[in-house]
Amino acid sequence: MGENGSFVRPSSVPRRVWLRHKSFRVEDIPDDKRSEAMQHMIDNFFQDEPVTSELRKTTKYSEDDIRKFLDNALKDNISLYALDEDNNDAIAGVTILRVSSRANPHKHDACDLSLKSMKRLFTFLQHCHDGVDNFTYQSGSSKVVVDHVLEPMGLSVSPQYRGKGIGQALIQARHKLCLEVGIGATMGIYTSIYSQAIILRHGVETVKDVPYADYLEDGVAVLSGLNPPHPSAKVIGGLLTKS
Repeated sequence: MGENGSFVRPSSVPRRVWLRHKSFRVEDIPDDKRSEAMQHMIDNFFQDEPVTSELRKTTKYSEDDIRKFLDNALKDNISLYALDEDNNDAIAGVTILRVSSRANPHKHDACDLSLKSMKRLFTFLQHCHDGVDNFTYQSGSSKVVVDHVLEPMGLSVSPQYRGKGIGQALIQARHKLCLEVGIGATMGIYTSIYSQAIILRHGVETVKDVPYADYLEDGVAVLSGLNPPHPSAKVIGGLLTKS
């Protein structure tokens, strides 16, 4: 545990390969590959993610702000990427992850609030989180309180690797990592019907549904154009347990 109760990855859990899938291996992103992983997210996730795609029609994100956002998450030392061993370890996919801690739940706020070009995005994300308790979960008839919660901040797969199970592999690997480092639950915002369908296969559930038609900026439903095919964002989470 770090300053103010924030999550710190235990030194007893070194960086390693967490999962193998076909010709791909999923492993921790080393420090010298962070820039490449961030570029993968910029080239893929930030081009395809529905809310970003809609907001950028009128608001351009600065690449500097995107990199600050990604770098801040990478500092939690739990983000992963998938490499294709049959293609000189080309990056096939990336999942950027950070941790929210019960003792210091606002650790990442200073960074998020400083990213002026992304203000509309973070306002929407906060709207999604409103009323959600990240740290209390139902387990049978009992409530379980966890100290650290995984916050997935984006998952990207290169176009040429889509349909090969890379997203599933990244999710399986990140949940396996979490159990090793003492992260007891996951809670994230999923904005696409495709990402929602994938994550719901992994023992989690929808906690809150946020219809795009109901989200207003100055009385205007700025995200209503996402439906179809995407009717809503979903807050999805749950306890992480060994399968």
